Amino acid sequence: MEPTFTDNALLALGIQHRGQVKIQRFTSSEEARSGADWEWWIRDRHGYAGFRVQAKRANPVTGRIALDQPAAAKALSDKQIEVFVNRCRADNILGLYCIYSDRQPSRPQLAGPGPCPHGPADPAQWGCTIVLAETALRLSASNQRDADTVLSSGMPWYHLVCPTGASVTAGIRRVVERLAKSEVAIWRETGQAEEHPVIPSPASQPPTQVAAFFQGYAQVIEPWSDLAGVVLIDAAAQTTSALRLR
Repeated sequence: MEPTFTDNALLALGIQHRGQVKIQRFTSSEEARSGADWEWWIRDRHGYAGFRVQAKRANPVTGRIALDQPAAAKALSDKQIEVFVNRCRADNILGLYCIYSDRQPSRPQLAGPGPCPHGPADPAQWGCTIVLAETALRLSASNQRDADTVLSSGMPWYHLVCPTGASVTAGIRRVVERLAKSEVAIWRETGQAEEHPVIPSPASQPPTQVAAFFQGYAQVIEPWSDLAGVVLIDAAAQTTSALRLR
């Protein structure tokens, strides 16, 4: 299941980059009310980029993705994805879905040539695909939950952290802008643009205790926002090339 994939990926990341990556798990019950798995905060010399991630695994047999999963019993919405999107909007922070899949989209629409160091987009890189939470919500509502459709609406995860410029946070914002531009265009084509709120950008102002941790004033982060955990990446050091995620 997706928690195992997430745990294994984060464990490998934390072991490989002990000096630059901090991962802190909370409890699974804290996740249920917000629908989010993890909140990520990345810092470089140009500022911060923060976003929340909900992970889903494409069924290895059918390719179906459970974007219609029911919400927790005490949640304010019927579906987990609705809870996730509504909470991100209320907190004004970007929401992303990370899709774990052993499939590749037949019609990748957004991912062109891959950024350094991967070169042209490699089909194998679609094992971790990011999709805007608003896009996932639209696809779920229209019963388009197959891996081909969902992956075609996103981009490989590594695009987030392999920027063509010097700033990791600026690269994240460029990827999100590209995804958001595509989603808004679909809303306009279907006459639904006025019904949707603005898609949040990656947050630039971290919570106080996140900033304190990056600045060396704190060693432990207390749970907040009913999250399963938090990932902190410090790309402000000279060894930013070590933070290339695959």
